[in-house]
Amino acid sequence: CIKTAVQMAQSQQWRRDKLLCLINYFREQAILQGITVGDSNTAIQPIIIGDSQKAVTVATELKRLGFCTTAIRPPTVAVNSARLRITLTVNHEFADIKKLLDVMSRVLNENR
Repeated sequence: CIKTAVQMAQSQQWRRDKLLCLINYFREQAILQGITVGDSNTAIQPIIIGDSQKAVTVATELKRLGFCTTAIRPPTVAVNSARLRITLTVNHEFADIKKLLDVMSRVLNENR
């Protein structure tokens, strides 16, 4: 219900604070691992892949390994800017993000 969601957003500042921490952690750790992160300060984080087929291959492999990501390709984005869409939520933990990034880094390196 929308009313409940609005009440939660107004009364549970910890949710916004935690999500902001998760977003910052994701971005920092991705950059440290050499993963190209698009410009976003929201819960939706783009991982720039470039090649459309590689984006699909990486998304498929991540899904097989238990991580739900979406490959975003032209015409939704510009040619040669295909990406993965990572959606963070307050239900994620720092360990979840670390595991995702470790696996993503390995999969990206295997698909160079």
